[in-house]
Amino acid sequence: LMSEPPTKRQKGLDGSSSSSSAQPESSSSSELVHDENVELEQGDVSKERLCGITEILGTGRSFNVAVKKKYEDFVVEEIDEKRNVVRLLEKATLDQFPDDRVESSTESAFLNEEQEQKMKALIKTIEETTKTVFDFEALQTFLCTPRREQSSASFVFPSIEDKALRTQVHMYFKTYSNIATCNAPGSASAIKVTFKRSNDTSDQRWPKDLPPYLKFTLRKENTDTMECISWICKRARVKDSIFGYAGTKDKRAITTQEITAYKMTPQKLLKAIESRGQITMGNFSYTNTELRLGMLFGNRFTILLRDIEKDVTDEEITASCEQIKQTGFVNDFGMQRFGTGEIPTWKIGVSVMKSEWREAIRSILQPKKTTGTEQPQAYEKIITQYLIDEDAKKAVEEMHWCEKQVNPLASKILSNLERHGDQAFEKAFDFLPRNLKTLFVHSYQSYIWNRIASRRHQLYGSTSVVVGDLVFPGDPHSDLDAVDLTRDMLKIVGTEEEAKQFSIDQVVLPVPGLETVYPENQLKQEYEAIFASDGIEITPALSKKFNLRGAYRRYLIRPLDFEFKIVQTQDNDFTFGRKRPEMPPSTDAAVTPKSERALEVAFNLPSSSYATVAIRELSKRSQ
Repeated sequence: LMSEPPTKRQKGLDGSSSSSSAQPESSSSSELVHDENVELEQGDVSKERLCGITEILGTGRSFNVAVKKKYEDFVVEEIDEKRNVVRLLEKATLDQFPDDRVESSTESAFLNEEQEQKMKALIKTIEETTKTVFDFEALQTFLCTPRREQSSASFVFPSIEDKALRTQVHMYFKTYSNIATCNAPGSASAIKVTFKRSNDTSDQRWPKDLPPYLKFTLRKENTDTMECISWICKRARVKDSIFGYAGTKDKRAITTQEITAYKMTPQKLLKAIESRGQITMGNFSYTNTELRLGMLFGNRFTILLRDIEKDVTDEEITASCEQIKQTGFVNDFGMQRFGTGEIPTWKIGVSVMKSEWREAIRSILQPKKTTGTEQPQAYEKIITQYLIDEDAKKAVEEMHWCEKQVNPLASKILSNLERHGDQAFEKAFDFLPRNLKTLFVHSYQSYIWNRIASRRHQLYGSTSVVVGDLVFPGDPHSDLDAVDLTRDMLKIVGTEEEAKQFSIDQVVLPVPGLETVYPENQLKQEYEAIFASDGIEITPALSKKFNLRGAYRRYLIRPLDFEFKIVQTQDNDFTFGRKRPEMPPSTDAAVTPKSERALEVAFNLPSSSYATVAIRELSKRSQ
């Protein structure tokens, strides 16, 4: 089953030249080379192996469980950088925020104290010149007009005959980005002041002493983080760039996380989500710090695992839970990392890195195979035919008649092929979103990491440090993935005595890249063998194009604050994430719900670790 690696000489990871046909001495070294022709015979198990996920650390009984049978069974709560679990105990309502006016502790209508003194001096001159009493309070009230009323608000100065004085008034208000001045109707000497029309919140005059970022807790159900942001932007008429967050959360789940919004009011946000019951928010406060990706410790997961096999005893379930608390799990990149398409994203990444554009495009377009009575959608039939004849024009014309079903990504690719020619595969790829193009290549890095992590367990086990390991000498319970690790922060274990000074929790493995340092043991040759098999070399140009500097990832993760209990559930009246409305008891014995056993687990993981990988270790089965 294993294909022979190429015999050409390639540059090693340390810059040395070596023959790519040389195999590591381990008897299982042939597992390093993946076979493009291996068929997936065992469903999810084979798919996991295809993505490098092979090892289970625990021993004992394996058993099936249903993960996310209902989206409410999967609850994710963000853990902030201070290790506080983010929770929304009470949702905010519009009644609590009747006005969208931004309150300042000084209650000043002017940009700052200096501007206020300038206006008072100007008013004194106007009063002396016009021999009238100026209504200063009316001007203050105008400048504090709530944003929703600004379109109809105005203030008119008394008639000023002195042209130089009128010019001073006009020049004064030019310091306000949201205010305009003009001659009052019917008078060449009176000045009218109004607010400029703008839908951009950032143009709103913001109190000097109020921090610019509104921080709040967002709770969503069965919807994606970016979908929530997009919904709010559309209804609040703001750009998505004003929002900041530490990470995106699962779609099919109930999740809670912190968000920041630049110069935004609670009322505007609450109005935007009024008709969207899946989104709630609260815990509003203002801060000087914008949330950015990675600014979190991790996530707390609370999960209900249903449909446990009946012949598995409570004692066996308990033993599995206690075991994962003690041994942890290999910190594999989960299957979510490799997409849901027919061909894993890492394989597309290989084609991209080798500039095999035709193969990359065909792999992206490849529709999923249908099974049993499942029928392919109309657009899938069109793409299948395109993969046979590669006639982009014909495919685009046929897709015109099934627009509601069409895959947007496939449509974009085929449209570009029609425009630039059937063989313009590189151009079609270049027109894809940058983050998507990078995702394919980074997925290949993740695949290699999974393969090496599995090999480390096969070669050295997962209980102790060995000579040549890369270790992070710091706190083994810190979130290493939130730290920008550099070579000088790591240590290569040189002797067996030195190995005893570190724990397995401190071992890290490189996510391969141009700037990464590799372990000084057999794992280094394992990396080289995979690169040689795939015909890949990470060059400076490739690294610059796809950000392939590399990184380091903890080899082993132990779930923190792990809790579990075996519970009895009824399918129609028990929902884990939230209780559904009470249902009247049924009088029909045929529809009386049966009580079923389920396992409730809760644990903390670092920000880049996968709960599904932890559940795989717990149940010792593919999920």
